[in-house]
Amino acid sequence: MAWHARSKQLVVWVGGNNLMLINPAHDTYRTITMGGVTVPQPPRASTYGRFRIIPDTDQVVLVNAVDQDVVIGTLP
Repeated sequence: MAWHARSKQLVVWVGGNNLMLINPAHDTYRTITMGGVTVPQPPRASTYGRFRIIPDTDQVVLVNAVDQDVVIGTLP
């Protein structure tokens, strides 16, 4: 989970290319598809759990597992 300052929303990575945007001011959420890359589904047991938004951008960086590539995607 990370705070996206430009849109004033929480961004939650829910696996694969799916992200959830939570708007706390309006008590709403929606699911979107991250662009730019194809992200493998997280391992069944757990995920490495590294997910961050690059400050002042619409870019996200995530690491799904220690034996997979680092991925940079884009919020639509």
